[in-house]
Amino acid sequence: MHSVEDPAPVAEGLGDFSEADEAGGGWETPLTRNQILKRAGQTSFGLLLAASVPSAAGAATQRLSKTGAKRFGPTGFKGAANYQFEENSAPGRALLRAKQLKSQGKAPDTLVVGLYSGAVGQYETPFPKGNSESINEMFTKYTGIRVKFDPVDPALVYQKALKIGATKDGRLNTIVFGLADMGDLAEAGIIADLSQYVQRLGPDWAHPKLGYTGGARTARLLNYYNGKPYGACGDGDWQIFRIRKDLIESPKEGKAFRARYGYELDYPRTWDDYRDIAEFFTRPDKRLLGATDLRSPGWGTDAFPLRFASLANPVKYYFDDDMNPQINGPAGLKVMKHLLETQAFNSPDALSWIWLQQFTNWGAGGSAMTWAFPNLLKVTSKTALDKVNIADKDTAILMPGWKVGGQLVAHDFLYFMAIQGVNRYSPSKYHEAAYCYLQYATASQVYNLITANPSGYNDPNKVTSFDDPYVRSTYGAQTMDVQKIQTRGSVPQISGLPGANEYIQAMDINQQKMLSKQITPEQALDAIESAWNKTTKRIGREKVAKAWRAQKKLAWPTKPNHAAYATKAELKKLGYGAP
Repeated sequence: MHSVEDPAPVAEGLGDFSEADEAGGGWETPLTRNQILKRAGQTSFGLLLAASVPSAAGAATQRLSKTGAKRFGPTGFKGAANYQFEENSAPGRALLRAKQLKSQGKAPDTLVVGLYSGAVGQYETPFPKGNSESINEMFTKYTGIRVKFDPVDPALVYQKALKIGATKDGRLNTIVFGLADMGDLAEAGIIADLSQYVQRLGPDWAHPKLGYTGGARTARLLNYYNGKPYGACGDGDWQIFRIRKDLIESPKEGKAFRARYGYELDYPRTWDDYRDIAEFFTRPDKRLLGATDLRSPGWGTDAFPLRFASLANPVKYYFDDDMNPQINGPAGLKVMKHLLETQAFNSPDALSWIWLQQFTNWGAGGSAMTWAFPNLLKVTSKTALDKVNIADKDTAILMPGWKVGGQLVAHDFLYFMAIQGVNRYSPSKYHEAAYCYLQYATASQVYNLITANPSGYNDPNKVTSFDDPYVRSTYGAQTMDVQKIQTRGSVPQISGLPGANEYIQAMDINQQKMLSKQITPEQALDAIESAWNKTTKRIGREKVAKAWRAQKKLAWPTKPNHAAYATKAELKKLGYGAP
């Protein structure tokens, strides 16, 4: 079940990952019990396995594998064995260490964990049918530590984290934050450096078969700042382009489109195609919008950079190596004008829509196209939002791009995300136990059950996720096939920098002013450039430039489009060829 087509190689030099882990071995290589004990002692893991074998309470799910090692995990449903794991796995080590810490008085009776409010059900509701335990109940059974969530609105996580820092509030053991937040929270000392725990316990983040899609590149992007791990990501907010196949494949619509635009109606490969299709299907009298990508404050911060990044081959950067903004020129102006023109094909209330309005509209069949978080179909299909049996009309396609010198350049985009870090103001003796929960919950065998669970919205991010039958059933097979390819060459929002949110906010504010026609596209770009330069000067140009150069090198794509990252078989599977 965890077979992977052409797994991405794991790059060298990933912070605190060992050489063995970077080569795809390390902790995930089967070891004998004596080898594990020896290795544990070498890493200050002590006699963990000898002292901390889970109690008989979990005996039903502790079967012996062929190697003689105990297997932990769920039972009672089809395929349960695929989500079980041995003691020398990433989740196994985390559970055993947490149990040992509890016995030593170095873990609380209850961990208080920050989490996005809409994701709580994925951790507290057993899934799938037949599984009697939730992810949290399984953690408690093996460790003796309960888990209590502190839910927070995703739009408020950064402010809440800053408040924790200002008041030195140690009540939460872990803090949830977004991709752009890590640099500032690490610089402010609000989240703890996890290096010693990562080195000791060995998460699967960069493992070629079990880790994040994209391997070490993605692990660096999501969990590291300035070369050190500060978080554990449990989300996958890559954007998925969705389109009404019943409209695109209609002979009647095709004939009318050809007569109007002079070429065949087909799935859009470029943003110019998108513009024409959006205009063609904008029919207010039929309650049909052309396209509903988000444009509102915060939620619409993908609108500009997603388009902008595909205006150079292989990729267009936001800054040069010295942090001089690159957006105020022909490429940036092209994007701003495209946004302004296509605003006419979106909802009249687009500047106030968040994902809920977007999803509601899609479930009602109210738009021809959109792009959204991967869970759009998960949230709409066969739910109260589904008014038209949307799964029969919808399909996912590769994100469009631009023709640059005759070649298609197209990249997906990653923003928001749900990342958890250890609260530095919580009791320090509990820090490692808090990290153990994060390693457990983000491990492949555990996380696939979390993300497949329809009780919440945290999305797939593991190599194994895209071929997992429960994940594919929940999200849709086509969605997973598209995301599997797109993640490899995606570009991130401004992140990994001190002041990242300032840069994003400046872009967001002036994009809003431009879309509401308070200022022109040219004025918007001038204002963004000015604000970015002020932020860079305030923080220190060389400090920010150093972080930016590191992120470009480690986390940005080096190939021009999705096809360059896909096998022929993967492209053929999508059903419409290479972009």
